[in-house]
Amino acid sequence: FFKEMISLSLPTSMAQADRAGLLDRLTAESVEQAFDGVSGSTLNEDQVTEWLKGEKATEDFFSKLLSSSFLRQGSGAGGSSQARQLPRLSRPSRLLREEHLWTLGGHIPAKFQDKPWKILFSSNKHGQSFSRFLKCMFKGPTVLVIKDKGGHVFGGFAPVSWHRWNKFYGDRQAFLFSIHPKTKVYRSSGVNENYMWLSTNLSSCTNGLGMGGQKDYWGVYVDTGLETGVCRAPCSTFSEMPCLSSDPKFEIDEVEVWGCIPGYKADDTELAAAGVKRKPVKNFDQWENRGKTALDDQEAKAILEAAGVENHSDDIRKADAQAERERKAKLVAEGKLNPGDEDDDDDDDD
Repeated sequence: FFKEMISLSLPTSMAQADRAGLLDRLTAESVEQAFDGVSGSTLNEDQVTEWLKGEKATEDFFSKLLSSSFLRQGSGAGGSSQARQLPRLSRPSRLLREEHLWTLGGHIPAKFQDKPWKILFSSNKHGQSFSRFLKCMFKGPTVLVIKDKGGHVFGGFAPVSWHRWNKFYGDRQAFLFSIHPKTKVYRSSGVNENYMWLSTNLSSCTNGLGMGGQKDYWGVYVDTGLETGVCRAPCSTFSEMPCLSSDPKFEIDEVEVWGCIPGYKADDTELAAAGVKRKPVKNFDQWENRGKTALDDQEAKAILEAAGVENHSDDIRKADAQAERERKAKLVAEGKLNPGDEDDDDDDDD
């Protein structure tokens, strides 16, 4: 019966073999969780009730049953109701599988699942660089996934853009989740609004990224070196959340951040709310040449050379480029960056 409930929520567009494999994995994982902490090989009525109450598939099933029995059909093609969408990724993930996406997708608004999620940061590709990690700011809703060196995989959904701020922000659509050793979502408790935190270079506050809890007693926290983190339980912000990591103070093995709206661009209102002011551009030429100096202008360079002014800028830029190549080569040698990625022009940046 439970397997049948799950099948009603899977996309009908999936290939039969893929659908059957995903269905088997989801069912096996859910049944394993149902017997977690139970002695013996059977469940009593109360245990079955608690298991089904905690499963998103049950909610989907009874919602469909109610809709088909008493309400008008949804707005799908031909007036038929549509199965819950399975989030897609623009490229394979090292930490998320289809069954994990199916569970997360049930708690993430459908409007954030229309297009394949885009990888914004991968420590396997980009190294443990917090400055590179900060490029995930102002990219709209994101999914953060962490694997610690104890093998636990967990993370959080951020419904609004990450940005640096000296206080908590976000809304109750945010949640934390575990992937391994068990897959489960922990929603907002409504006790407080300490959903998201990101700060750097603050002397009076904790620097790093956090979700839930409070400063110095985080639900999940990652330091600015992307090397260590903290996960404290219980967490006042998210209901019934246990410690998601292998240890309350954990070492980070790998991090991924997925953008749920590819090509997202923050508007002036969002930037202003985050305390960011965009420098006004007076004309098209100024916009086209933003970020450039006079030495990027070939005509200006020719005039300076004719006047006998030596150009040291190109030498400095070449030295900077060489230093960056050496930095990436070091990351490859330390195993923090994949060979072949060191010359990547980073087509993931918008």
